[in-house]
Amino acid sequence: MFLIILLIIFNHLPMNFELRLLHGYNLYHTEYILNNFDHDCLSYFPSPVQFSYQFIQYCIRYPIDKLEFDYVNYYNHSFTFEDLYERNVTSQQLYEWSAPIDLIENYQEYLETNQSNKKYFFYNCTHPRFGSHCEYYFDLNLDYVSRIIESTYKESIFLDVDKVTTSCYIHIHWNCFGNENRTATDCLDWREICNGKIECINGRYDEEFCWQLEFNECDNQTEFRCYNGLCIPLDFLHDDRYNPDCLDRSDEPLFQFSDQTKCYSDPTFRCEEHRCDPTRYKNDIIECGDGSCIERYAVCYNGRTEKIFNSYWLQMNTSDKCQSAVQCFIDLSMKEIYAELCFYKTTLKHIIDIHRYCPQTIRIPAFLFGHVQIALTTVLKINNTIDFQVYICYNDKICSGLLFSNDFELPIDLFHDNTTCRLMKIPSLYSSTSFSWTDIIKYLYRLFYKCSNYPELSHHHISNNSNFYQCINSSKVISKHRLLDGIEDCPHNDDESYAESCSLQNLNHRFKCDQHLKRKCITYWCVLNQYDDCLDRSDEHENFIQNQRTNISFPIMCDGFTELPPIMINGHNYTDETECSYSSCNNIYTRCDYIWNCIDGADEVNCEWPSMCPSSHHMCILSISQQLSCLHINQTNDGIIDCLGAFDERQYCRDMYKSGHNVRYRCLNSTTCIGNSLVCHKENSHCIGNNLDVYKPYCSQYNSPYLTMRCKERENFIHLEQILCTFTDIMKNSLVHFTLEGYTSYKSLKTDSNNELSMNSNRILSTKDNHDIKSWPCNRGLMIYQILDENNNTQMVCFCPPAYYGDSCQYQNQRVSLTLQIKSSFDFRTMFTVIITLRDDEQNQIQSHEQFNYLYERDCPKKYNIYLLYVNRPKNLSTNYSVHIDIFDKEAMQYRASWLYPVKFAFLPVYHLAIQLEIRAIIKVTQNCATLNCGNHGRCSQYVNIQKLFCVCHQGWTGKNCHISYKNLCSSKSISFGPNICICPMGKFGSRCFLTHSSCSCENNGTCVSDDERTNERQTNWCICPKGYSGATCAQRDTALAVSFAPEILVPSNVLMHFIQVFDRHNPQPHIRSSIPKMIPPDQEVLAMNWSRPFHLVYMEIIPSKILYLTVLQFIHTPSANLSSTLKLSDRCMNLSELLNETIVNWHPIRRMKYYHIPCQQRTDLRCFYDERHICICNQTLRQANCMPFDHSISYECESSNLCENNGKCFRDRSNCPNSFMCVCEDCSYGARCQISTKVFGLSLDVILGYQFRPNRSFKQQSLTIHFATIMITSMLIFGLINGLLSISTFHKKKTHEAGCGYYLLASSYISTATIIIFALKFYFLLVSQMNLLTNRRYLKFNCIVFEYFLKSLLSIGDWLNACVSIERAYIAFKYTRFNAKFAKYISKRMTISICLFVFLTHIHDPIFRDLIDDIETNRVWCHVQFNLYVQMYNTILLSFHFIAPFVLNICSALITLTFTSRHKARAHKKDNYGQHLRKQFYVLKHLFISPLILILLALPRLIISFLSGCMKTARDDPWLYLIGYLISFVPPMSLIFVFILPSDVYKTEFKNTFRRSKNTTVSTGRS
Repeated sequence: MFLIILLIIFNHLPMNFELRLLHGYNLYHTEYILNNFDHDCLSYFPSPVQFSYQFIQYCIRYPIDKLEFDYVNYYNHSFTFEDLYERNVTSQQLYEWSAPIDLIENYQEYLETNQSNKKYFFYNCTHPRFGSHCEYYFDLNLDYVSRIIESTYKESIFLDVDKVTTSCYIHIHWNCFGNENRTATDCLDWREICNGKIECINGRYDEEFCWQLEFNECDNQTEFRCYNGLCIPLDFLHDDRYNPDCLDRSDEPLFQFSDQTKCYSDPTFRCEEHRCDPTRYKNDIIECGDGSCIERYAVCYNGRTEKIFNSYWLQMNTSDKCQSAVQCFIDLSMKEIYAELCFYKTTLKHIIDIHRYCPQTIRIPAFLFGHVQIALTTVLKINNTIDFQVYICYNDKICSGLLFSNDFELPIDLFHDNTTCRLMKIPSLYSSTSFSWTDIIKYLYRLFYKCSNYPELSHHHISNNSNFYQCINSSKVISKHRLLDGIEDCPHNDDESYAESCSLQNLNHRFKCDQHLKRKCITYWCVLNQYDDCLDRSDEHENFIQNQRTNISFPIMCDGFTELPPIMINGHNYTDETECSYSSCNNIYTRCDYIWNCIDGADEVNCEWPSMCPSSHHMCILSISQQLSCLHINQTNDGIIDCLGAFDERQYCRDMYKSGHNVRYRCLNSTTCIGNSLVCHKENSHCIGNNLDVYKPYCSQYNSPYLTMRCKERENFIHLEQILCTFTDIMKNSLVHFTLEGYTSYKSLKTDSNNELSMNSNRILSTKDNHDIKSWPCNRGLMIYQILDENNNTQMVCFCPPAYYGDSCQYQNQRVSLTLQIKSSFDFRTMFTVIITLRDDEQNQIQSHEQFNYLYERDCPKKYNIYLLYVNRPKNLSTNYSVHIDIFDKEAMQYRASWLYPVKFAFLPVYHLAIQLEIRAIIKVTQNCATLNCGNHGRCSQYVNIQKLFCVCHQGWTGKNCHISYKNLCSSKSISFGPNICICPMGKFGSRCFLTHSSCSCENNGTCVSDDERTNERQTNWCICPKGYSGATCAQRDTALAVSFAPEILVPSNVLMHFIQVFDRHNPQPHIRSSIPKMIPPDQEVLAMNWSRPFHLVYMEIIPSKILYLTVLQFIHTPSANLSSTLKLSDRCMNLSELLNETIVNWHPIRRMKYYHIPCQQRTDLRCFYDERHICICNQTLRQANCMPFDHSISYECESSNLCENNGKCFRDRSNCPNSFMCVCEDCSYGARCQISTKVFGLSLDVILGYQFRPNRSFKQQSLTIHFATIMITSMLIFGLINGLLSISTFHKKKTHEAGCGYYLLASSYISTATIIIFALKFYFLLVSQMNLLTNRRYLKFNCIVFEYFLKSLLSIGDWLNACVSIERAYIAFKYTRFNAKFAKYISKRMTISICLFVFLTHIHDPIFRDLIDDIETNRVWCHVQFNLYVQMYNTILLSFHFIAPFVLNICSALITLTFTSRHKARAHKKDNYGQHLRKQFYVLKHLFISPLILILLALPRLIISFLSGCMKTARDDPWLYLIGYLISFVPPMSLIFVFILPSDVYKTEFKNTFRRSKNTTVSTGRS
């Protein structure tokens, strides 16, 4: 039985599977081909440098024949999907076994559907083989593909350049080199296209269309213009010196890595997608083809330099000996290239060889700008000397007006081919043995660079363009952006002496040199380029970018050492050590640091370390007895040397040796001072005649270096060490940081920093320490071996990065290189999927695509570097292309927004696009567009960044009009964005979203977010922690801080909390300041918040008054603590002007700061104060001030976008990647985004009672206002229902329908009943929703949209119907006996319907603009209506009309009724005067005008509150007035009995009959 069980278990285990963990060997795109060529891809994720992130796919990027041999029979370890299923193999196991991604997804689809379209096989490869059929393997045997790639690039420096394949950009006119059948050397690097220099030797093909870049202008407010004319976001300027964003690197300062000397070993964007910056290299430079930049006579690691020069010589068509002689003469200084050929020969010997082997006149091909050539002539004279001449030949049409120096003769036509030549004056050629052309070539480069390479740019073509500058005495025209850019563009150099540079339009993007010198504004390209473009060198100061002020450090003031240079003030010199009478040298910064800051050493007595002396005594070796003893502090600095080495009188050595901080030991009876380390010197010859035997026991055991080390350690000193180590000031720091350490030390915080910039981390393992790889035929790609047949014959296959293609990666791809940074204004914790596609504008065909997941909290500072390739090689230059960026909410799986960026300059081989976009709000997709037809399979939308419409296609459809269908291969619950493009839900990955991420463990209900699977071994999971928790797994509980306010302090609505972390003296660092805006909800009296980082000080700044309070002061930070504080008036930090007189306040800080201890000593209740640069706290024991830098000018206002509504001011916690924001609202608006406005006419119940509700609390815990409102509204509901039912019963009687009024009142009865019911329901829904008892979004939205719409409409309808009653009664009084009751009833029925339709239609805008918004800060959901300007105006006019018009009609109708009735009676009874009739009729017909008068009186409070009371300024305002006014507006609907029935005898009789019948019916029912 046991054996049977084992067999069953064994049968269900995976058989013949090798247990191994390989990383990165999963091939992508094995089932379909990318971009018509690319397949079988390996994904590589380089180690990020700064914030640059990039995925590089190494693929086979050329057509390759399919191998024809039987893999199934060749491999014993091949399994069908059925075999895998029977062995319980999961897709996760296949992923770990490095199976191809497409195969794994097909298997997972098979597991889910139990069917497969074709027969698949899984080949269980034996390491190091991998691939769909185990056909590939690396020569390096490493477990990580990333390590293989990094090791490959690392060892490229050791390769034999003759066996290295270099790359070439071949998509240029064949005549560029005058040869249709070009060779490997007859090509340019893509970086040499549009670089401002003609590189083609047979035309301007490389610069043909590049003049268009000079016309390109950027937005001065939001963009920076690179040197080459392209634009980048202004935020990218000087933001990451390791990763430039301009194609030519002109946006970042030059420093060590910017030289790109390491680009040969770096495959990332910062090398592959950049060219040399001409502003940083004043001389001729050569592109090495890998991002490296060298001067012409340097050598590229990849051998491109030699190949370039060899291509020149091949065009000479002369003998090899002639070429060699010319090469050695022209390039004698290039010994690195021609060392063996030229090293042992002199210049004269080369001239003789040229005369012997070359024609009399030899022409060397163009070596500069495609047209500048060298011509050599040799003539043998009678005396057997050689007349040797050198000519410089060039195209005079290009270089007309060029100013030549006296080193050149007049031009001649040497070759009779329209080429102008000038003889160069080169003296003493025969005598020179070290003649070098280097300087001449550099001079020629600078000279001919001034030629006009763009004939299109001349004053004839662009004379009216204000963005261009015409050179003096020349037809050449340049962009004004090139003025004062460090490069001489004009023939007479007038572009670099332009006097009005500080008046140019792009002044925001120029650096202004010192104002005291000549006004000069240079381009930012010249800043930190290692050239002094400003006379004062201010452009080369490292800290110019930060624009920091020079702050005076408070801790070094009056510490016994002069560290600041003197400052002349009113004729007197002041330093940090002058006027120190109010400052103490014995403070927390000087205490017990083994340095005598006080002249008597008061700061070094009574310390914690072991001492044999009582308090106020120093240990001392007496100079007479040489015995270890104790010396009272009063005996120090008294002019008498009591201790050996003048331990007690050390000021002499300090004054004599101010710069020698270690020379503090004074020899006995001598003026000589020595260092403490010399005390243990063997010869002891420094203090002649001094007896230092007392130190011998110590010195015999330890030497001088040991003493120096021990003094640095400062731990466990013996007595002699304590004394000897104080004989030095070398440990005194001139830069002292703020600390709270005081007299006790606490555990120091240790931080690890990694400044390694190289991509070659310590994890790289190389299997070839002797660097035996001598050839690399794949250029910048990976060399992989492919098994060809069953005999294990192999061939070399190159996996190329996106920038290259070909069987040896020898060709450079045309492409769009995109740098993308994303920011979000509010979706801090929402996961997005970003899809970038390159499309043609005509058919909307996707050329290539890339996608990644974005989480703001994790990815905000990142810049994603992305390749986008074209389908065709070369691309179609007649087609316009664009980059589309689409963003989807990954959690909700919903489309969010799209951006469009056109590819402007199609002639560029590489179009570099730098984008910074912001996800601001949900973009609503319109359903109908008049100008764009999306058919039945799409919907119309608009791009965020431009005013252009496009179609968002449904799944399975694509094309410009969503008219092209395709097969959806994506898994269920995913979104098919296009052919072979799937958007995966959370937790899924793969090209078709069939694979599941490995789970991660997040504690405390944290949300697990998986990283991109392409990161391979660097894959990490991210936990989105709930409020109150932090850490990698959300295991760390944040520090909870609760701040209450004393009764004398008004609770603020908005504050800025400044958290400050300080460090102790054992870990000296600048303090870290973190600020976060917080809102205190109106229903709370306590600020409750959590903080995840360490802190020691907390300041609360009230907004907008900027009043500061010291909230928390703790010497030791305790993580996960619960802190509470009550803010009192004594905690307020006072301004210095409130504490010191105006004279001292106006002093220079170097004088004023020495008086900062006075306020602490005079006011014992003072805790803190501040000036314009510092904030200070008072030591409660010593009553001394302790100040730290505190920049009050830091702006926390939102810059890019204001998320606040109704003109609210937005604040964020930091400028770069803020994690929180807060809105400070103007009067009459409140809410987390100031979204609730009380200015609008007709306040709603949500606005009045919003913050009176207390979320997550029972009804008993609600405010008094809510209790009152509940009682009142419930009473109104009961009374309104009774009123409505009785009114309906009354006006249903026929007798009430004798005129039209009865119909109006019947309709009004129904409307009133519905109004009061909806009003009560709205309040009850609002109550339960704000108490968070009802959280269903559908019900909440229904309550928000429907109830408010019907309430407003029904109230207006009731007012209009009541006005109709008044109008009809006035009409009756006017017509009198001629009144037609039948016609009035006819009109009333139709008027009632018309009023209802009219009111409902005029209010229809309200539900359209009404929606729910979440208030995260207060944990509420608001019903919010947001009108645009025109709709707001319409809404105000409409509500005013619906309110005022019935009100006016009621007044007019009442007056008309009374007037005409009295007039008719007066005519009938003439014996009574008009006044008597008026009084009689008022009494008889009082029911006709009492009703409108009551309506007028009920409307008056509402009218007064709406127009005269202003608004609720803040959410903390008393809402009683507005609540009562709002409740009064619902009195008319529940008062029909009192308004219309009781004043009328007819209606009252019918009402009594109805009431009597109802009572009798009730009694009869009870009896039965």
